[in-house]
Amino acid sequence: MGWREWQAAVEYDGIQHWADRYQRSWDFERIALLEAAGWSVVRVSAEMLSRRPEAIIERVVTKLRQRGAFG
Repeated sequence: MGWREWQAAVEYDGIQHWADRYQRSWDFERIALLEAAGWSVVRVSAEMLSRRPEAIIERVVTKLRQRGAFG
């Protein structure tokens, strides 16, 4: 999920992203490409989503504010 206007993205890393070495390698490459293009990426794990969803929301809102959203 991402917001082009603010060049901010959220990446969800489920178990398949760590169990498959090719997927994991591509994930690292894709995030590096996004960051090289000026994007800021918030990574979210399944564990975070199930145990601390409010922390995810806080991180995303903070990132969007830093990028000029909400103002």
